[in-house]
Amino acid sequence: LAIVVPASEALVGFYRRQGFAPAFFRRTASFASPAEAQAAPLEGRPVGLTENEIQKISALRERFFSPVGCFVRWDAGVLSYILRECRIGGGDAFFFADRRDEGYAIVERDNEALFVREIAVAPRLAPRVLAFLRRRYADCRSITFHLPVGSPLWRERSVAQPAAMGKWLSRPCALDKGYFGLLDSN
Repeated sequence: LAIVVPASEALVGFYRRQGFAPAFFRRTASFASPAEAQAAPLEGRPVGLTENEIQKISALRERFFSPVGCFVRWDAGVLSYILRECRIGGGDAFFFADRRDEGYAIVERDNEALFVREIAVAPRLAPRVLAFLRRRYADCRSITFHLPVGSPLWRERSVAQPAAMGKWLSRPCALDKGYFGLLDSN
């Protein structure tokens, strides 16, 4: 499978003519900040770039996204690069934990907008993570979460859309529920 992420809507037609079709989808859920009532924030701990912490994100990705069926697994080098890239632009990555669950969120900032490139937390923790992000990035006007199509987070207020296009070089299989996470915020 060859995968492309069109940089603009204008390129979608070009890639279609080359034999590519939408292959991976994601849902987006956006929140004005701080317009809505919030839960008590869950404390987040910034993710370090140590091998142990990168491996922890990798293990959590496996736990949260392998039930989807097909998802893109990134190695430690790519995960470390993505975290550095987010930090350069004013974003970061955070671990979250309470007595029963743990997870993470990787965020990037674009001026007054915050984009959660990937979140892997239990549904009951999601409102508290949103509250943490609102407090941490109080000057951002909006927070947008990028989610797998099958994610239970904010289902009622999210919209599904193509995230990447693919062209099969061998026998095709369905990827409509596949997850190609950690794409940029566009």
